Amino acid sequence: MPENLLPLNPRFPAGAKLPANTITEQLPLETRPEAFSLRIHSGMLETMGHNMYSSVAKCLAEFVANAYDADAEHVEIHMDFERINSAKNIVRANARAEKNAGTRKNASAVYDPLPSDITIRICDDGHGMDAHEIQNCFLAITRNRRIDDKGQQTLQTSESGRRKVMGRKGVGKLAGFGAAEHIRITSKRQGQTYSTSFEMDYSKIKSTTDLSNNSFEAVYVEDLPVDEHFTEVELSNLRCDSMKSSPDTINATLARTFCILDQGFCIKINGTPVQEEEIDWEYTYPPGASLANMGIGKVAIDSDDEESAIEFQYIIRFRARPKDHGTDAQTSRKRANLPAERRGARIYAHGRLAHGPSLLDLHSGVHNFHAQDYMECIVLADSVDEYEHDFIVTSREGLNKDNPVVAALSRQVTELMKTALSEHSKYRDVVITKAIEEDEYTKRILVPIHSLNGKSQRAAKEILKVIGKEHGVRSDIYMEMAPILLQAVNSSEVLTRLIELETNPGSIRELANSMADLTRMERSDLLKLYRGRNKAINALQKLHDEGNTTRKNKGFEKELHLLLKENPWLVDVTYSNFLTSDRPMGDVCRELNRVLEIDDNAKVTDDETRPDLVYVAANSIACEKVIVVELKSPGIDLVKDHLEQLTRYIRKTDQHLRTKFHDRKIEVVGYLIGKKPSPDSKGDGQQDLIFAMSNFGASSSVNVIDLLELVISAKQAHEAGIDALLKEEQEEE
Repeated sequence: MPENLLPLNPRFPAGAKLPANTITEQLPLETRPEAFSLRIHSGMLETMGHNMYSSVAKCLAEFVANAYDADAEHVEIHMDFERINSAKNIVRANARAEKNAGTRKNASAVYDPLPSDITIRICDDGHGMDAHEIQNCFLAITRNRRIDDKGQQTLQTSESGRRKVMGRKGVGKLAGFGAAEHIRITSKRQGQTYSTSFEMDYSKIKSTTDLSNNSFEAVYVEDLPVDEHFTEVELSNLRCDSMKSSPDTINATLARTFCILDQGFCIKINGTPVQEEEIDWEYTYPPGASLANMGIGKVAIDSDDEESAIEFQYIIRFRARPKDHGTDAQTSRKRANLPAERRGARIYAHGRLAHGPSLLDLHSGVHNFHAQDYMECIVLADSVDEYEHDFIVTSREGLNKDNPVVAALSRQVTELMKTALSEHSKYRDVVITKAIEEDEYTKRILVPIHSLNGKSQRAAKEILKVIGKEHGVRSDIYMEMAPILLQAVNSSEVLTRLIELETNPGSIRELANSMADLTRMERSDLLKLYRGRNKAINALQKLHDEGNTTRKNKGFEKELHLLLKENPWLVDVTYSNFLTSDRPMGDVCRELNRVLEIDDNAKVTDDETRPDLVYVAANSIACEKVIVVELKSPGIDLVKDHLEQLTRYIRKTDQHLRTKFHDRKIEVVGYLIGKKPSPDSKGDGQQDLIFAMSNFGASSSVNVIDLLELVISAKQAHEAGIDALLKEEQEEE
């Protein structure tokens, strides 16, 4: 077949004639148009409205940006969350009832509006608009406000000249239709004595073929104070599906989008200022930098053209660990976990988030990579939004990297993050070395190896330092992992056992010295163990990667289940075996009876539901904890139903143990392992899970773990041992 020919449709063989009904009548010459005109179909409302601004938080961000460009100092957002949530429940219940009655195809209430008297109001004290500006500026869809009369992008600042404007694309005015079906705009210009109002209704606009055929009645209110100036947007007939965001989510979105704005701009939701969660930062790069005094970076776009270089400002900072040595309860509470939406680089242009958070080109092989979980990088790069071509994608969810400007900036910021990670690692080395020397718990667990040679002791401390750098020496993980890893260094397990048996201290030292010859052999065996475990870690990494690429939206839970059955330590480095795997709940209870020495003749439930994995954690005296694990395919997003399934297993296990142990308390916890949903997920199940996770605390009985978190945790635990032992081996050679 010639390369320029497409294969024939097998259902339409060569030589066949078109059906007669596909041939239209020839247009008479006098009816053929002499010219064609461009029409903007009403479907644009859906494309640029609900499809682009599907959450109320993103919708509100557009109106806040408009207020900023209008030189406003205050923006007030009024939402009755209690009424909205109550109305949503009623709308969804009605949808389910209609589905059950056969009057509705499905139970989705995505587009069903809430009652019209439930509204969202956005009020700002910007310069406002007069009637001509509403017609020629606000209602001009895709108008670029930065272009002057000569077609040049010279209008980069607001009317006052104090601010660089955010607006450029001219589609943010449609954002209201992402959250509501009815919009009313009221605005008054300073210097005028009247206000102008008009209303836009989604269904009416949608009913016309061409958007330009729509008109909106203007309503004027006269005799207003000449100095008064404002704009008010009222959204009503709110879309049920767009009202999923909680007050905290909206606050976080707006704070993240506009966090680096000047102090002369204040956003409030129901009277409460929008602000990012306060974080206790332990290290900043460049040293001494702050949001008010950032570092200066420069990147060359064209190596042959010095004038092509652009400047940007940046600050990279790392959250302090809440479980570091020396922290008290109050300090730990202040050191909140760094949320996912603040990890990595956020690039701002003209005061607004343009990209991120993202690790850009940072990869897991970078030194101290695990510290990215605690790293925030803020970049101010106004230049990327001042080129003739717009590099920010229409939805404002990122920068288009298919151009030399963004690509060069991305590379430069990545290098800065690499440097910051390296410098932060050096800082943590100093902090944790001092902590290990001062921490009483660490002193106790190091006692058994005091009789070993200095190199062995240094290797042991190096392992402790790596764990302490990541989690803090007061963390549960450190206290669980440190003794186990020490046991793998130079026969310390044997020495510990001798101490427990009250062997003569002199004999212990003598035995320790005599066992020195075994050190190299033990170390070799341990390295084999660690490297074997690395194969399992790589297999877990592969499942995670495939779940996000080639096998996305596909179910392959069994592969994950088999991998964790064969390698229980992937769930937690302290786990060496499991109690049951994919067994009915009745069997789980019977196994618990056996392990915990409960009377086997007692009645046990015949429940057939099947938790994936169950672990029993115990010390030398008694059982302390039962861990229930529920696994889901790495290719499918976790949802709230999965969490409820796990919670049900926990409840059943806890009830069984409470029945058997009246006075003794055994903690029952659960891990839901799979693919965490993205914060931008649109499904109710994903959003419900995200909301539930936001309410998890230190005492929560459940935890949701992404596969990538397991990979990073396992790498940290085992690569630390390999690095420390290899280093000791090289020193001996």
